[in-house]
Amino acid sequence: MIFRSYAKINLFLNIFGKLEKKQIYNLQSLSVLINLYDEISLKKISLKKDVIIFSGRFSKGIKKKKNSIFKTLNILRKKNFIKHNYKVNIKKNIPQFSGLGGGTSNSYFLAKKLLREKSQKVLKLLIESVGTDVILFSNKQVFQKSIFKIQKLRKKINFYAVLVFPNTKCSTKTIYSFVKKYQIKKKNIKIKHYSNLIKILKSEKNDLQKIVENKYPKVKNLLKELDKDDNCMFSRLTGSGSVCYAVYKDKKSAKKGLNVIKQKFPKYWCVITKTI
Repeated sequence: MIFRSYAKINLFLNIFGKLEKKQIYNLQSLSVLINLYDEISLKKISLKKDVIIFSGRFSKGIKKKKNSIFKTLNILRKKNFIKHNYKVNIKKNIPQFSGLGGGTSNSYFLAKKLLREKSQKVLKLLIESVGTDVILFSNKQVFQKSIFKIQKLRKKINFYAVLVFPNTKCSTKTIYSFVKKYQIKKKNIKIKHYSNLIKILKSEKNDLQKIVENKYPKVKNLLKELDKDDNCMFSRLTGSGSVCYAVYKDKKSAKKGLNVIKQKFPKYWCVITKTI
């Protein structure tokens, strides 16, 4: 069987504390899945070990045993959720270390396909073994109230986004190590209508953005260029990675924005996506 593993973007990301026992930061985010995805092929095999193959543009450098697919199969088998061995082929269309959650997405959608249901118990296991971002893929559009708690959005967000990867791999661990200040925790996010949403998002930010900009000046330059477009409603960094995005109301405006960025940064990976 073949299925899709979708990428996500953080429309904002605020850090409001740290869980000392777990040594992880507590945060809030508005996260949406987009129509950029890795393609995963899954098949039962009679071999004694799983066969995991990565292919595609962004497959280079993925470790054979230290990847989310290997971890996911091992934890599911260890807890007796699965018994067979599998051949898994992942075509990587999502850049690594980009902030789009490619590896974590692979873990969630693989587990979901194998178990054919959303199990909170399995989700907890994946959070502990793969990463806390797993929770963001359990729904298409969510407000992450805290690191382990999400709330599905009542009103669907629809827009197009131009994604740009400046060929820089950001280590999540390294970027978070520079966090020194915390924000005030929000009680909720109320989206009354589209213009209200855009107003809210323009006033928000990604707390990791300044850290990434200081470490990688070309990210700062890229965001400035994205923001110059009059049709761009706002631009931002997603997650802790280096992918920057510009949000547009319609596809026509997004195409124009994409063409401008391609001319200015011909060596960068650029693509138009939309929320799903």
